Amino acid sequence: MRKRKLRILETIIGIIGSLFGIGIFFFVGMLLALGDFYNTGSSLLDQYSQQLSSLIIYSIIGIILSFLINFKRKFAGWGLIIISLAITVQSVDFAGFIPGFFFFVAGIITLLRK
Repeated sequence: MRKRKLRILETIIGIIGSLFGIGIFFFVGMLLALGDFYNTGSSLLDQYSQQLSSLIIYSIIGIILSFLINFKRKFAGWGLIIISLAITVQSVDFAGFIPGFFFFVAGIITLLRK
């Protein structure tokens, strides 16, 4: 029973990290679109456009890996850790730290489970 609860916790932590990544993508994208609408911050839109698109791609991969935890534990654990490092390193500001943290915790818990 304890192992099943731990697997559910790992999946939930991975999904929370993905939802934070997707939420940050839409929130910052909306702010940048408003700034572009008012003709302010167009250089800011160019700066963050690649970063936001990679954040959404990493978040979608994180959701997929979170569901693979029950089937391929080591693959999903290492994948979540690699994605967390990629998000954290690529993100210049605080936006990538939160999903990266959740992915890292889910990956470590997955690898430490027997």
